[in-house]
Amino acid sequence: MINHLAIFRNQFLRELPQNTTVLELAAGHGVLSLLAAEERPDIRVEGVDISPPAVAIANRLLAVSGHAGRVSFAVRDALGPESRGANGEYQGIISAMLAEHLPDPKPLFTSISRTISPEGLVFFSTALESPQRDHVFEYNDESQPLRMAEDVGLRVTRLVSDAGTVPPGSRFVPRAAAMILRRR
Repeated sequence: MINHLAIFRNQFLRELPQNTTVLELAAGHGVLSLLAAEERPDIRVEGVDISPPAVAIANRLLAVSGHAGRVSFAVRDALGPESRGANGEYQGIISAMLAEHLPDPKPLFTSISRTISPEGLVFFSTALESPQRDHVFEYNDESQPLRMAEDVGLRVTRLVSDAGTVPPGSRFVPRAAAMILRRR
């Protein structure tokens, strides 16, 4: 995941326009939102997650982070009806390790495409061949999320794929991919 954090910092955060608003989908405990605020004092970040306990933890971390004026967390379904009205509202979107938790990730890409501004950037990451109890969708290779992004008018400008070590008794190496997306 070191390469994922490097692409997040170097090709996403540092390339965002000044005074940008970023949306983190499925923010969980808010670590990437808080890292973004720490790296870029000029940006505002809105983190949303469907899990009230995760948002409660994110808000506790936010309270001690010193970023309370620029970062917020709320309980909200990233793909729910309350998310459908934002057209080009955000200059940055973070969608880290969300797609594999959805029965069908295609609506996620549609939502991202609709929500990102024409000049905006998206940091997207997902698990590949990493069956876990909470993963309901499994990508088998890097080209699958890439094609889903392209199908909704996004293009990949940077992609990294990493593998861990082979678990004992396993026939494959779980991997994860991270990419930077832009509108075409």
